[in-house]
Amino acid sequence: MRSPVPSAVTSTGRPPGPPQDGIDLGPVRLHRVHHDAPAGYALTPTTDLVVLHVRAGHVQTTDAGVRRRLGPGDVALAARPDAELTVAVPAGTTVDVTTVHLPLLVDLDPQDGARRTARLRPHTLDHRSAAVWRHTTAYVRSTLDGGTGPDPGALLLHAHGRLVAATLLELFDPPPATRPDPQPASLRRAVAHIEAHPDVDLDDLARVAGVGVRALQLAFRKHLGTTPLAHLRRVRLEGVHADLLAADPERATIARIAGDWGFADPSRFTAQYKQAYGRLPSHTLHT
Repeated sequence: MRSPVPSAVTSTGRPPGPPQDGIDLGPVRLHRVHHDAPAGYALTPTTDLVVLHVRAGHVQTTDAGVRRRLGPGDVALAARPDAELTVAVPAGTTVDVTTVHLPLLVDLDPQDGARRTARLRPHTLDHRSAAVWRHTTAYVRSTLDGGTGPDPGALLLHAHGRLVAATLLELFDPPPATRPDPQPASLRRAVAHIEAHPDVDLDDLARVAGVGVRALQLAFRKHLGTTPLAHLRRVRLEGVHADLLAADPERATIARIAGDWGFADPSRFTAQYKQAYGRLPSHTLHT
């Protein structure tokens, strides 16, 4: 059941440390990799699809010249078998990597499987769909990687592999009736502006988006499953996290770094940081 990191992923930068094991379900494999040092990878074309779930830190992917930044909790279809993908990760990043053999997806839907898999393209799930993916893979891990119990039989491994593959297909190519509405241009402008100007306030963000504050809040709720302020807070936390990792612990202070990203209340910032990264900011600074 245990297997090494997929051979399709080759390092092009500093290595993340020793290979880390995962769960091998045959055509489906789940791996968790923690990067103690910055690293870069090239995912070469194979017969596998690759899904990334960022647990801590952030990941930057480049596919056909399109760059995407994934933060904590994000789940993205990162690679197709017919395309090469590059991935860059900073130190302190933990990523769950799931690979699914393409023919299994086709077999899941005998009538339309080939067309559905052909429609799959790299993109990031919305918050609700990402939660389904996280819960599904956590269930598989807890069932099949539970410690001292007997190893599961082939039938159970096969069933759980198909569960992961079916979840991938349903989330990344949902039936037409359940596909989310396309994101409006105002929302795309707001998200892009937050990434470029994380010090923006809500009123200015609405003006940039070209809509009222209430309309912007509704758009974030409908299409992203969050609020503008929650999305802005996540971007700011990512910025603080990156700066803490890069800072000199003998000179830098957490209060100053957090203040640079707009966190004025130290206790509230500490609570939000711990919730996002599972540890105190002081631990990150002195890593």
